[in-house]
Amino acid sequence: MGGAADIMLLVLIAWALQEEVDDAWQWTLLGGLLIGLISKLPFYFYIPVYFVIIGFARFLRSRFWQAPAIGMFITTVLGTLVLQMATLVVLQLSGMSIKLSESFGYIVLPSVLLNLLLSIPMQAIVSDLAQFVYRSQGKNERI
Repeated sequence: MGGAADIMLLVLIAWALQEEVDDAWQWTLLGGLLIGLISKLPFYFYIPVYFVIIGFARFLRSRFWQAPAIGMFITTVLGTLVLQMATLVVLQLSGMSIKLSESFGYIVLPSVLLNLLLSIPMQAIVSDLAQFVYRSQGKNERI
């Protein structure tokens, strides 16, 4: 099994789903650049893919604002599928011979499962972080 969890993707999704967050796009750009610099894929690959996924998360936030966990699950599954399939396409275009059926079973599905399992604690951690950050900013503005 060659699947891997994408912690950056999970953090960005969880951050984008927070009600008080307005700067998700800036963090998405920074996260895409950072992951692009350490990846063997072209450095610009992650930026548009992350933007599509975070755009979907922001759309779901407006629909499921009472239940961010549902938005986290949906975005994690669909976002991981989009990211993994885009990665396979880029690798095939670069000349690697990859069997789609094998990659789906050995890489894509395990990655979806790992991301889904990690999405629960990630949502809780990022939610607490957002509450801390925005509560701290509110206190500073009142002084």
